[in-house]
Amino acid sequence: MRGTHMQPQRLFSYVNLEDYVSTPPLRMIRALTNEALEALSSDFDAL
Repeated sequence: MRGTHMQPQRLFSYVNLEDYVSTPPLRMIRALTNEALEALSSDFDAL
């Protein structure tokens, strides 16, 4: 082919998704939710 040789961009990314988000907010919310549900467990059992 004629012209300049251009490298194609990578099709796939092999980067860990945890590297993109410094502190995953959903994990903190999940921990708080689990604690709250555990505290309410006896109330739910009474229903």
